[in-house]
Amino acid sequence: MTHPFDRRSVLRSVLMVTGSTYVTYIVGLVTSTLIARNLGPADFGRYSYLVWLSGVLIMLSTNGLTTSGMRFISESIGRGNETAARDINGWLLRRHYISLVLVAAGFMLLMPWLEPAGWEDNIWTFAGIALLSSAAKADYLFCSSIAKGYGIFSVEASTTNLMSVASLVGVIALASTRQPLDAYLVLFVALSIGHSVLTRYFVRRREIAPTFNPIDADLAVRMRRHYHWTIALALVAAFSNKSIETFLLNRWTGPEAVGFFAIAATLTRGGIDLLSSGLNSVLMPMMAHAFGGGGLGQANVILGNAVRYFLFLGLLLAGAGALCAEPVVTVMYGAKYEPAILVLQVMLVVGGLTIVDSAFGAVLSITDNQNVRVGAATVYIVVTAIAAILLVPKYGLLGAVAAHAMSRTIGCIMVATIVVRTLKVRLPFAEILRLFLSALLGAIAAGGVLLIDRGILAQAIAAVVFASVYLVATLPLGAWHESDLRTMSSIAARVPMLRGVVERLAGILRGR
Repeated sequence: MTHPFDRRSVLRSVLMVTGSTYVTYIVGLVTSTLIARNLGPADFGRYSYLVWLSGVLIMLSTNGLTTSGMRFISESIGRGNETAARDINGWLLRRHYISLVLVAAGFMLLMPWLEPAGWEDNIWTFAGIALLSSAAKADYLFCSSIAKGYGIFSVEASTTNLMSVASLVGVIALASTRQPLDAYLVLFVALSIGHSVLTRYFVRRREIAPTFNPIDADLAVRMRRHYHWTIALALVAAFSNKSIETFLLNRWTGPEAVGFFAIAATLTRGGIDLLSSGLNSVLMPMMAHAFGGGGLGQANVILGNAVRYFLFLGLLLAGAGALCAEPVVTVMYGAKYEPAILVLQVMLVVGGLTIVDSAFGAVLSITDNQNVRVGAATVYIVVTAIAAILLVPKYGLLGAVAAHAMSRTIGCIMVATIVVRTLKVRLPFAEILRLFLSALLGAIAAGGVLLIDRGILAQAIAAVVFASVYLVATLPLGAWHESDLRTMSSIAARVPMLRGVVERLAGILRGR
């Protein structure tokens, strides 16, 4: 039987999750475009605000449960103790239900201050949509995270693929019949419930079942400490993921600005997920498994490689994404959404350069340094709040994106510094510099295209030129290792169309 955390299984999981994310992202783009074009900026802004608020409630409901589930179940499996893994599942499940109740009660108390602008007469509809959608999605995330702890990544992939298709069919039907905002919100709730139902079905099929026996005393102490810190971290994260900016835009600027901000945030998040979802999905379980079997040293080896891979993808996103921003927004959403272009460009650059914080956060979680993450995230949210409060009321949309860029950059630098100093990690600075030099060469080449023409087509061509020069330049500049080649060869063995490409890359790497 193939072990869920052996090299071949991990590579298969990366490919599967990445493929699932491609489907989800493409479908999400299509549905977002149809909704935005059909509703217009004002109603699309209200729709986006409700989706955002549901996301905040999801983060509060899942708090540290998903992270703790992946970490401790994976660690127990790595030590060969499946009984403990089932008991951990039961321990977390109780807290999952308690969290759903507490978050719902807190939301009802704060509801008058959270309603979307211009929706004052529909407050109970607003409350029902927010609570039903968030509870169902939180349940989906909890169950799929438990499955990931067991090394079973197909649960999440299967659910998202099926629900993406359902979403596309539903939105096409609503857009073709010119339905109002309420119809899209009903569909949103139905899809959220569908995520929960499907995930629980897949989990039962894989015979992942909790038990409710007492957990070993030492393990219980570690879990409580880790869980309490992840709760604090989740609370901070819920109010730092563009949340303050979105809330203030709704209160001070209006629903149109929320819609523009949401378009930029969605495209940026989609681009990041499209490039890094496979790594993100398996990184923490892999680190936890390595930590359980080989200690911090083995986990740090994975971290060094992850930093290189994430930064490689982040620089690709920052350069090519910023160049494609205007063509993408103009073609997909139309001229009336033009204010989203600059916001998208800034978010893509910032998101690409700070994408490595996923790797740093993962290693802090699996080494019981959640207190460090909470401290850094608290500083991040304070910076965000101060910047947003100062800038959004005066500058509106531009103030919101400026606040986001400042806080995101400061937060990433802080976490990286803490990881290096606390865990004595040696980052691959030589390879990092080579990646930046490669990106610089790509930017120079793209700039040459824009000197000739700055039209939409020229910007798209410049993006292709940047990506091509950047990718090629990483090879002679020595940004990769022989171990990377072996990993690529393993992946290519399962994808015949990639074999020729990998063989050419191998020749370049060995001949430099």
